[in-house]
Amino acid sequence: MAYVSDAVAGVLGSTQKVSTSGTTPTQSLGRDDFFALLIAELKNQDPMEPKDDTEFLSQLAQFSSLEEMRALTETQSTLLSYQIVAQAAALLGRTVEAQVVDSSTGKTTTVTGTVSEVSLSTSPPSLMVDGQKVDISSVTRVY
Repeated sequence: MAYVSDAVAGVLGSTQKVSTSGTTPTQSLGRDDFFALLIAELKNQDPMEPKDDTEFLSQLAQFSSLEEMRALTETQSTLLSYQIVAQAAALLGRTVEAQVVDSSTGKTTTVTGTVSEVSLSTSPPSLMVDGQKVDISSVTRVY
């Protein structure tokens, strides 16, 4: 059974990626890695003691479920961003109150005015309230 563990080590060793946010590498297995691992197991299994088919089917079902959950998470993230854009657009022409932090002094001031513009170039969207750019997340009241 040493053949299988050598093949697994080869596949796992090839999936190490460098983290862009820190200094430690991360292990990440994707769909291609899973299938490469499965093929390596099949190629290197002992012909006198083959793996049980139900174990492979179980692994495939788990992987399929994981892929569907990942796709669902992506879809939810996309829907959330669309919802934020719709909320920003709904504020056009409305009077809002927002808390704005002055970057030079660090003081928080309250800005009240009519939303004349929505900018989608930033995330989250920003609003133009009486000539001042306001982050949508800083809106505290809508009149």
